[in-house]
Amino acid sequence: MHAKGQYIRRALGTVLAIPMVLGLALQPATAAPQEHVAVSAPVSATSSKAGSVKVCDGNTVRPTDAAGNPLPKRVLKLMLKQVSQICDETSSEGVDDKDIFAQSDSDVELFGDFGYAYLAAYATYRADTLSVYFTAAASSIPSGYHSLSCIYRQEPTSGGYGAWQSCGASSGSGTYLTTSTASFCPIPGTRWHAHAALYKGYDDVLKQTDDDWVIAG
Repeated sequence: MHAKGQYIRRALGTVLAIPMVLGLALQPATAAPQEHVAVSAPVSATSSKAGSVKVCDGNTVRPTDAAGNPLPKRVLKLMLKQVSQICDETSSEGVDDKDIFAQSDSDVELFGDFGYAYLAAYATYRADTLSVYFTAAASSIPSGYHSLSCIYRQEPTSGGYGAWQSCGASSGSGTYLTTSTASFCPIPGTRWHAHAALYKGYDDVLKQTDDDWVIAG
């Protein structure tokens, strides 16, 4: 069962996801080379290899791949930035829109209700493979160098959240970016959350975010 959950925050320029069927690549009118930074299969939340780094209350990052090897520095840097901004956003809940940016990361930029680009995070369950899949894609990106990062975690109905893990990152100057896909066979009934973030420039200015959720089985 799949439920596409969207929260729209004008302050972060979030827009609805672009349509995509998992496994079919979206083809932009003009494509430019992009640098992919892939990660290995995810570490189970119960794995003894699963060390984590606390970013704020309720949000931790797993800095290793399935084999326990450190993630590429670029992937880890974007992960930490993403989760830090999630922490800022969470701490700002309940305040007026005008006050959000005073409490959020200072490099976030305001955009109109239509957003900056077409950005989508995907959390999908496939009954034929009994697996969940996590990926992200962005299209119609304005000119300039951009980076796209994808993270995901388990979100149980009770108890603490799982650590955020990477589903890849990519960078380039084209109008389209996509990350690699993380997939594995989860425990039926578990709930999972994917989060995508699009950054501009070599100093990684946050432009837009998107979220998706899925229940396995």
